[in-house]
Amino acid sequence: MPEEIVVIGRKRKSLFSRWILMQSLSIAGLDKDTAFKIANDIRNDLLSSKIDKITTAELREVVENKLRLVDEKVAHRYKILQDYKNMKDRGIIKDPLIILIGGVTGTGKTVVAAELAYRMDIKHIIGTDSIREILRIILSKDLLPTLHESTYEAWKHITMPFISEDERIRQGYLEQAKVVSAGIRAIINRSIKESLDVVVEGIHNLPEFLKCYKDNPNIITLVLTIKDENIHRSRLKTRIKSKRDPEKYMQEFKKIRTINDFIIEQATIYDIPVIDNENLEKTLNYIINRLVTPRIEEIVKKVTSSTR
Repeated sequence: MPEEIVVIGRKRKSLFSRWILMQSLSIAGLDKDTAFKIANDIRNDLLSSKIDKITTAELREVVENKLRLVDEKVAHRYKILQDYKNMKDRGIIKDPLIILIGGVTGTGKTVVAAELAYRMDIKHIIGTDSIREILRIILSKDLLPTLHESTYEAWKHITMPFISEDERIRQGYLEQAKVVSAGIRAIINRSIKESLDVVVEGIHNLPEFLKCYKDNPNIITLVLTIKDENIHRSRLKTRIKSKRDPEKYMQEFKKIRTINDFIIEQATIYDIPVIDNENLEKTLNYIINRLVTPRIEEIVKKVTSSTR
């Protein structure tokens, strides 16, 4: 009986990996334990059948048949995602997958972005804070003072009379987000031009300034929140960030929640999904299964119909 299985792809050969297959099955909607069991069963079945070489197309058929016995919906999602990957590899689909994740501090944007990029095999992750830092070098504090403050402190430079404190907080954030959004749009346009998949995460992903991409099926915008203020507060307390003081977040918590509410209002106006990120796995499953996969299916169908 062979000890290893060689998978023959269109451009290269590689050894069969349960971990890679497990990742593909997880993206399709299986929990990690079930995904690993199925990947392990497939490997053992192939070895028992004395198969030491298999093409990617043949392996895909084996996996799809196995999944149909488990869950037809998962099998369908797996097929769609594999069709998309195959079309991307062959250059049939050129438009990149761009995912924009908004939300205030402590809602888990960075963790969700990293895990989502890993599962979707997206190599590039950009934080809007990094874009803001670049703009701070270009644009002086005298010119744009709100840009040089934290989002929840930008209100200090709002001098509009006869408005409430909450309105000043919102206005300060809005002015900063408007400037940073120019950098976000530049990143998106560059990614489209170079066909680079990317996840952009950050508080500056405000739906109002990104609405021009709303009808692009390959650009997915979403907002993360923590509805329960106590959970949000506890996450901020345990947050460990270099050169950042969690106590400062506690002092400014009300302002952070004010901005949170404003972002949710904006998302509602522009019909952007808002996800309560209390559980990471549930959040990722929702994003992949309810937001990303349907868009990918739309792209695949469109490309398939145009090539007939």
